Amino acid sequence: MVLRDVGSGGLFIYIDEDLADNDTPNGLARYRMTVAEELAHIRLHRPLIEAIQGPDDFRKLHSHPQWTEIERNAKKFAAMLLMPTQPLMVEAREVYHQIAGQPQIREQLTKSISASKRWEPHIKKRLDIEMAKRFEVSEMAMHYRLGEWPAEVYKHVERALESGSDTLL
Repeated sequence: MVLRDVGSGGLFIYIDEDLADNDTPNGLARYRMTVAEELAHIRLHRPLIEAIQGPDDFRKLHSHPQWTEIERNAKKFAAMLLMPTQPLMVEAREVYHQIAGQPQIREQLTKSISASKRWEPHIKKRLDIEMAKRFEVSEMAMHYRLGEWPAEVYKHVERALESGSDTLL
């Protein structure tokens, strides 16, 4: 959470120590996303944070009808910080080519659109896994990011598969 010190006016980010001390790949991914999300709150919602005078204000903010939207915006901002569009597209093209260029897959892609459709879930899952490793985020965070505008990587994958290409279009 982000809190403002009422005395000094300084903003502080507090991260649960269990999350901060988890050095597994999944723990690191969650920690990175949490820190990025809290930074996003500072960037996007600073006036709200600065208006908090104590625990009651904090609870009111979290029970506000727009809280879900506030959280969603911070998560999207955090995802864009950790997985910026341009580097994401560069890496996605490389990973897709590595996956779809494998002989057993490449051969199937050139046979028919129905064969390509069968490979689509497998390729997207592999893309999630490999890209998550490269960007040090969770597979779920990567999955959402690959489907979102402006990158919309999954649309590129679908077009490439429809044309039988091992290169993202």
